[in-house]
Amino acid sequence: MENSISVIIAAYNCEKTIVKCINSTINQPLVDKIYVVNDFSTDRTLEVINKEFSAEKKVVVLSNKKNMGPSYSRNRALEMCNTEWVTILDSDDFLIENRFETLLSYADDNDIIADDQFRIVDSNSTDLTKMLDIVEPQVVDLNYFLDSNITRENESRKELGFVKPLLKLSFINQHNLSYKEDMRLGEDFEFYSRLLSHGARFILVEACGYVAVVRDDSLSAKHSVEDLILLRDCNLNLIKDFNYDTNAEKLLYRLYYSINKKVKWIEFYTSVKKKHFINSTVVLFSRIDVFIFILKNLSEQIKVRFFDEK
Repeated sequence: MENSISVIIAAYNCEKTIVKCINSTINQPLVDKIYVVNDFSTDRTLEVINKEFSAEKKVVVLSNKKNMGPSYSRNRALEMCNTEWVTILDSDDFLIENRFETLLSYADDNDIIADDQFRIVDSNSTDLTKMLDIVEPQVVDLNYFLDSNITRENESRKELGFVKPLLKLSFINQHNLSYKEDMRLGEDFEFYSRLLSHGARFILVEACGYVAVVRDDSLSAKHSVEDLILLRDCNLNLIKDFNYDTNAEKLLYRLYYSINKKVKWIEFYTSVKKKHFINSTVVLFSRIDVFIFILKNLSEQIKVRFFDEK
């Protein structure tokens, strides 16, 4: 169906936010189906969903038999979609009315239509800020996208890997693409990178109504060293899978080494805590950028512990 949209929500332990999340999509006129995948929640998430939306024809509830992560959950829903467009909505976020009509006014020949995000600290707050401050529509190529995801010191985070665009389902199916199911961190970045690597046309426009709720206890704020390693290594996998130009390859290596520093910091302090001093020394001197990063973090830890703590 032309301009029809499927919304995919991976839901894990979100009993307090899921009702507002789903309700924000139901009255969006172009939404045909809302696939809510309960990822083996241990709280009342599934109970709340069934109680509130059992009679809602747009809402399709799926349940995983064990916790599989957001990528598996999204892929499970993707297999069921038959609309022109699909989009992801995180279970603690919500949409403002008429977001999709505004986004689709930029459709043209694009395969990815992304908008800037509104951000709030609390779901009941009305104090909206913007992640990117986009004013004019921008065409996003692979190099622009990769560069945006490199963390820069003393700059606010503006990674395009965080956006939740409309994605043309026919393009996804044409190239047999899906989310990497072992990734629980940065899976959107990896997926968008592959879409762009296959030639997807990507436009980025001003904020149209996606509201991201910033919370310290969100799933995206919690990650293990294993999650970081998979995110780091996905950059090398992209290099192996595609014939990139020199600039794109350099950006992917920069992303790899940027994340590698964080991995090595965790490995370093874990070794120190366990009194594995040979291992910690090997990690410390593995690369000059790792050495500098670890020393900087140690300096900050010392300041907090001995000068700022009361």
